[in-house]
Amino acid sequence: MIKINKPTEDHFSWLILGVIFLFCVCAPYTNKWKALLTFSKSKPEQLWRFVTGHFTHWSWEHLILNLFGLVIFYFLFKKDVSRHSHLGLQILTVKSIISALTFILLITNFYIFFYYSFEYYLGFSSILYGLYSYCAVRCLVIDKVINGFILLTIFSQIQPWFTTYNSSTLIGLTSATDVHTIAVTSGLVLAGYHTVKQCFTKRI
Repeated sequence: MIKINKPTEDHFSWLILGVIFLFCVCAPYTNKWKALLTFSKSKPEQLWRFVTGHFTHWSWEHLILNLFGLVIFYFLFKKDVSRHSHLGLQILTVKSIISALTFILLITNFYIFFYYSFEYYLGFSSILYGLYSYCAVRCLVIDKVINGFILLTIFSQIQPWFTTYNSSTLIGLTSATDVHTIAVTSGLVLAGYHTVKQCFTKRI
């Protein structure tokens, strides 16, 4: 018999609270503080920027928009971290979500550092898009309609794919849809890998 360690919703809640805490630490209190934390291609020796850049936001409106997306993410997937498929396999775990966040962050940083057209990058939206993609693919077996709609919405949001910038915005800030596309692709790839791995090992 395969023993499945079942994470609770509380663990997922603590993970989300941890991200919100980083939002607060990296919030745009002053321009000087924001400049210290923003991802900068010309300062690779300042390693903290590779992490803090994703939790730093251009403005309070930018932060609130991503915070709203994070809260929706929590309520959409909080039940799924403790649910199983019809085969008895656990679909999402807190560990798998953390691994997805880490993987998406690493791949996104690689793209920004080597291929991004601009000097600076900041914001959590790319990571959030990637997490939505990862969890939606993993949970398709539970609810194809809702998670299919999530994926369709994501694909429509990052159009046109791989453009450097999309001039449309709700917060007075242009959107790096190329970075969003990389993050979404990373989430999809990892979700596919975990799904295939689980079919053979019965765990993720």
